[in-house]
Amino acid sequence: MVPEPKHQNTARNRVVLWFFCIGTLVPVILLLVGLALSTTDQLASGATPRDNSWIFPWWVIWLIWPTWIVLFDAEHWYQIIPTMLIAAPLNGVWYGIMAFAVWYLGRGLRWLVAAMGR
Repeated sequence: MVPEPKHQNTARNRVVLWFFCIGTLVPVILLLVGLALSTTDQLASGATPRDNSWIFPWWVIWLIWPTWIVLFDAEHWYQIIPTMLIAAPLNGVWYGIMAFAVWYLGRGLRWLVAAMGR
């Protein structure tokens, strides 16, 4: 495989950094939106994935926020904040890995289309 030109390396790094930043913010936003949309009854009843009170299907949550499992035992704000300081950057790493996958998948597809056109 031919090495990438410098401008493509810079663009790829910028995309990966952008995905990392977005991935770091996603858990915080989802947590705040979840708290804003939930009612006291839902919080007290202990909503589960089988309940209708969940907004997203389980596979969507695993795709956009795979580090939610870290918050499984955090119940109070003094437990949630330190846990989010660990979970948010880990989620950013997940988004960075996905950015690499999308970048190289797109590059491979462009190469395949170019090869078929020859």
